[in-house]
Amino acid sequence: MGGAADLPKALLGKVYSLDYKTLRHPGHYAWVQEQLSNLENSDDAITNLQQKMKAAIPHIENDQIILYAAVEGKDAEGILRRREIAKCILPQKVGKHQLRAIQTTTADPLPQAAQLLLENATIGVILQSQIEPAKFLNGNYIARVYGKM
Repeated sequence: MGGAADLPKALLGKVYSLDYKTLRHPGHYAWVQEQLSNLENSDDAITNLQQKMKAAIPHIENDQIILYAAVEGKDAEGILRRREIAKCILPQKVGKHQLRAIQTTTADPLPQAAQLLLENATIGVILQSQIEPAKFLNGNYIARVYGKM
């Protein structure tokens, strides 16, 4: 969950090209690389990194997640088609808690996947890509954040 997850492996041999990008603030990658290269190999390295991040990165309560996806290919009749979707995810209230957009989009797939797995009495390890897409994308947790697909 998050990022491309196992999508490249799930689509291997089924798609010609798969492209996944995450946009970050300018300098984000360089800053993270610098912090990681300056970390000492100690027991409290993670704590030190967290402290640096808290000091340098402001909390943004009214963040927005912009989601864009496109798929292009030929249908059964050989006609080239393209479908696109774009969404803007805003902070949302979940129960008594106001969550930032990044919190809802990051955490939301977990309860949705858990609900579907519990309802279907699934046994063993199941990857998110193995869950029926229509049930997952239109489940009550996902639909609340992203809308009905």
